[in-house]
Amino acid sequence: MKTKNIFLSALTLICLLGFSACKDNDEPVGDPYLTFDNIEGTINVSKAGITQAKRKAVTVRSNSPWKLSLENPDDASWLHYFIDEGEDDGIIYYWVDKNSTFDQREGKINLTGYGKVLNSLDIVQEADVPSIAIRDGVSGYTIDPDGSVLKLAIDANITWKASLTPDVEWARITNVTEDSIFVTIDKNEEDERTVSLTLVGEGEHSNVNATALITQKDESLIYADDFNWLQEGEEKPLYEYPEIRITLWNEAEKAVGWESLSTWAYGGRGYAKLGKTNYNGDIISPALTKLKKPTNVKVTFQSIGYISSVGAKDASVVKVGIIGPGEVDGDDVKTISINGTTYRCVRFVNTVFPNSQSNENGEDYDPWAQPGSYHSFTITGATAETRIIFIGGDAWNKATGKNRVFLDNLEVVRLKQ
Repeated sequence: MKTKNIFLSALTLICLLGFSACKDNDEPVGDPYLTFDNIEGTINVSKAGITQAKRKAVTVRSNSPWKLSLENPDDASWLHYFIDEGEDDGIIYYWVDKNSTFDQREGKINLTGYGKVLNSLDIVQEADVPSIAIRDGVSGYTIDPDGSVLKLAIDANITWKASLTPDVEWARITNVTEDSIFVTIDKNEEDERTVSLTLVGEGEHSNVNATALITQKDESLIYADDFNWLQEGEEKPLYEYPEIRITLWNEAEKAVGWESLSTWAYGGRGYAKLGKTNYNGDIISPALTKLKKPTNVKVTFQSIGYISSVGAKDASVVKVGIIGPGEVDGDDVKTISINGTTYRCVRFVNTVFPNSQSNENGEDYDPWAQPGSYHSFTITGATAETRIIFIGGDAWNKATGKNRVFLDNLEVVRLKQ
């Protein structure tokens, strides 16, 4: 009898212990709780979102098992989490796709346990903003005078249309893709010019726009001549008169377009010479045909004086004027009469001379490398008919004395307005 009672008591105790263990696995010890470290209220996310590689970690504090789920399953298209479930303390992760819509969106990640929501991550992502941008367009674009096809990258989240303002013939839109626009710019033979590219949103986004200024540089160089095409005479010292008179130049050299009214102009190896004893020569450049309208230009040239074999220096005056439209200006403005017509001119006096037979400046001396060999003046209102005339001396043609000069490296450039 006692043995049976002991057995029944032991069996009852085992059952009670088993019931207690099963209950511990299904129900929390005390009230269940779940909190997050350092998160209070709504989590605000920018429209750019959070990439999976930079996902955010959230520390969970709990005394219960828990599982994650989205309150709205459709939010899985943009709101994501990692770690589906856990128990007690743990770490979960979330990330958010870029919002390309123009509406704010909200999502909620619920953590549930024992059939109820223990806590939630409330995430609000800002809306995208309708925009158009011309990449690098803030500072504008600069195009060379030769022209080109300008390809511009466009960043936009709306449809748009493009135009050029003002409507010009030298620039036009030749192709448009979803993210690029091509503008063809013609060669510029006039002054610097500009046109604005404007992109405007379509439909309800017509108030969204972007603008970029396109500037095409002018063709600054109007005319240049280094006389390398002129290869007359012999390679001899300048005091030995190695040059050939202009009337005897070959046909190819004459075709370049230089002329002389007096014919006292001579050609050497890559330079020109004006005058001889008792005659002041002249030479006239080709017209400035590159100009399309009256233009202010700067003329630069090199000139050196003549020195004899024994060191006697000529007067070495150079007067420069123009034939055709325009007016010259410089530091020493004079006039000169040519065939009964008076011309306004700028007067220069050469201070640089080549070596005489004595090599007074040294054997390696180069007169063309001296800064004093450079001269310059301006022409106001030059046109395609303007020609430049160089006269060696204060008077034209027949004169008394010697005023022989050498010329090289003529350059005409457009003056900035």
